[in-house]
Amino acid sequence: MEATEEKEVVTTAEKLTEQDSYSKIFKSSFLIGGSQVFNIIIGIIKNKALAVLLGPAGIGVMGVYMAVSGLITSTAGLGIGSSGVRQISESIAEGNAGKTSFIIRYIRKLLLISAIIAVVAMIATSEYIARLSFGNEYKPAYVAGISLVSLMVFFETLTTGEKAILQGARQLRRLAVAQVVGAMLGAVGSIAIVYLLADAGISWFLIISSFLLFAVFRYQAAKVPASAKSVLPQEIVRSEKKLLISLGLAFLVTTLAGSVVAYILRVIIVAEEGVDGVGIYQAAWGLVNMGFNVVLIAMGTDFYPRLVAVANDNKQVRQAVNQQVEVTLLFALPIVLGLYLLSPIILEIFFSPQFLVGTELTRWFALSCFLRVLCWPLGYIIIAKAKKTMFVVTSILWEMVHIPIIFVCLHFWGLNGIGISYVIDYLVVLVGASFITYKYFNFTWSNDTYKSVAISVLLVAGIVLLNVLHVKPIIFYLTGALLIGISLFRMVIIAQKKLGINLVNYIRRR
Repeated sequence: MEATEEKEVVTTAEKLTEQDSYSKIFKSSFLIGGSQVFNIIIGIIKNKALAVLLGPAGIGVMGVYMAVSGLITSTAGLGIGSSGVRQISESIAEGNAGKTSFIIRYIRKLLLISAIIAVVAMIATSEYIARLSFGNEYKPAYVAGISLVSLMVFFETLTTGEKAILQGARQLRRLAVAQVVGAMLGAVGSIAIVYLLADAGISWFLIISSFLLFAVFRYQAAKVPASAKSVLPQEIVRSEKKLLISLGLAFLVTTLAGSVVAYILRVIIVAEEGVDGVGIYQAAWGLVNMGFNVVLIAMGTDFYPRLVAVANDNKQVRQAVNQQVEVTLLFALPIVLGLYLLSPIILEIFFSPQFLVGTELTRWFALSCFLRVLCWPLGYIIIAKAKKTMFVVTSILWEMVHIPIIFVCLHFWGLNGIGISYVIDYLVVLVGASFITYKYFNFTWSNDTYKSVAISVLLVAGIVLLNVLHVKPIIFYLTGALLIGISLFRMVIIAQKKLGINLVNYIRRR
């Protein structure tokens, strides 16, 4: 009898612990995701204004500039943004304030030097970059534009370090505030500049937006508790520097591979579809990213440092990943259904009727991001365990697979083929990452996760089938709205059952 009672107590305690774990994931996701909702609202206003003022060609030029800056920023960042999160999170978990302070100072110093070198290199090669990026669409004005965008790279590189500090210290509220305020200031500045200078203001608005974002992040990161400068043993200093840089370089290689693919993709689109094609692609991809950033940024911001803390225990890793995916799917499902259903309406609202040709491309991107929700947590397992070689090799392999898929899909299906290529690539990544994490870390999906994925796939398949069958618009929109309603109702029920949270009341209070 006593043994039975003891077993019941343990089971109850485990359930309470599990519920508490789900609740923490939900609340952190809600906090960061909520800040992204504000960013979306700000993005609606900014994108609409820029689309009207610049048109597809102007958005295309902006897209190329952003691809170039993304590639250079990835290089200048040295992967420190991600390795820094891991090192700061680990040192805080150890309670070593002196080490935390040293890592923060070293990150800022390293990124400042790297940012300066990047600016000089970019200005020196601006004409070559402009000719390579724009091909037959090249204009001398693009050389000056690339040179100016180097300042954007400077501020973005520094911002990478400030984000790492806030994320590693798990200062989620400050991070959320920085994201919202930075986005608001950037939107106001960019619209004003483009209104005054038209196409000539593209480079300037990118610079000012990046500067304002850096200023806000730097202000918030300055509040992170850390001890004053202290003397650490040289062996610890050398060890931290080595790990920060070596792990950072692993991140750099993988991030660079992704940036290279993004850059090559835009060059291909310019060659095949012209600058207008890049504008349509940029609008569709930006729109879907804007929606999914609600869940993806929330996942990376809190989940990564939390996973680092339990990285040596495969059982806890399995639990953390499965719980994260379950909660993330609750948020992601209504987003993918909404984007798929309303893509033509949203494209016209966010941009202009000229962008409606990107409707199907947007829908394919939405499906690919749904798969990305399942892929990302598996990648974080490898990162959290600091398996540098494995992380680099697998990441490069995925990108190498993506390039030929892009060529084939673009050839057969035109601009929509790019979206199809992303869906195929993420399917390959999901299968490959599941196999690798099972073989090396004994990771498996839980029954609850399988159930959540199955229900989500059925609802998504339903709305896709309606589109493929070309049903009447009224049937498409009414049935799609019903599917979204089901996903939202399911979110409310699961929040109450597993998280112990009355979602409606929680949102009202927040």
